Amino acid sequence: MRIQFNTSLDDIVDSHLRLYRISDTARKRKWSGLLGAPILAALMWLLFPGGFMTQVIWAAATIVLYVIFYLSSYDKLLAKSVRKYFQETLGSQDKVNCEMEFDDRDIICRFNGTEMRFQWAAVTEIVEQADDFEIWLGKKGLVVVRHSYFSTPEEQRSWLEAARQRTEQSQLQSIV
Repeated sequence: MRIQFNTSLDDIVDSHLRLYRISDTARKRKWSGLLGAPILAALMWLLFPGGFMTQVIWAAATIVLYVIFYLSSYDKLLAKSVRKYFQETLGSQDKVNCEMEFDDRDIICRFNGTEMRFQWAAVTEIVEQADDFEIWLGKKGLVVVRHSYFSTPEEQRSWLEAARQRTEQSQLQSIV
């Protein structure tokens, strides 16, 4: 089964951010950014002379404000960074031509001159969302298939059902 569609930069960024949310490396990077809080607190301790309690209050306030600001802005900064990367990669294209197909063995995604193949045996689950479905490959990858990529709801349902059947068959074969 094959579908051809145009995808937007927003869709590309969204699918990559979904992967970042489950990535151990991305999670560690996010939390390692909090190491700046004690450094700023120590700087505030040194810059604001006064009594011990004044220094403690300035240091504590610095830590709290840093953590609030950092955690509230991290996801936006990450999305901005991912968007800039793909703008750099894709140039001025508003839409990118993509193709997705599968056979009995693989899911094949073609995008911007690149072809990626994922074996059905690697699929851990297929999750249906309000406006798309996700084909998860554990923490190794994700294929997001938007409902808007299909001409009709029937085409979408048949594609999703065929994908589920291939996943089940592959998992049964791996058990045997």
